[in-house]
Amino acid sequence: MTVEFQVMVIAFIRDWYELHAQNATGALRNEFMRRAKMYDGFIQDVAKPVGGDE
Repeated sequence: MTVEFQVMVIAFIRDWYELHAQNATGALRNEFMRRAKMYDGFIQDVAKPVGGDE
């Protein structure tokens, strides 16, 4: 699997958690948002340019 495909799948999972967080309340909402932020952090780490000049 390419990195682009993996990021696409992770972004889909993150969006799924964010969508369900909108409909949830209390602790469940906090858990969904925590997971969404975790996946978002992974996407940000992968999206960093390797060379540093970009």
